Amino acid sequence: MTQKTLKTPRVSTYPVSREKSLQVCLVEGGETWMTSYKRYLVDGILPLKPTKARKIKKNSSKYTLIDGELF
Repeated sequence: MTQKTLKTPRVSTYPVSREKSLQVCLVEGGETWMTSYKRYLVDGILPLKPTKARKIKKNSSKYTLIDGELF
């Protein structure tokens, strides 16, 4: 293994073309693992399965909702 100390950092930059851009779209699909927690925290609604309901009720204290976002 060899080690070399540089006097100045080597950083390469590339020109950014305005013609090329990247568009990112958020697509909200069906239910996620967060949906059950949001329902319980907002409306007190638990899943029908007793084991899942118990899990949601127990772990919901770890989360909070701020402006509809689960944290």
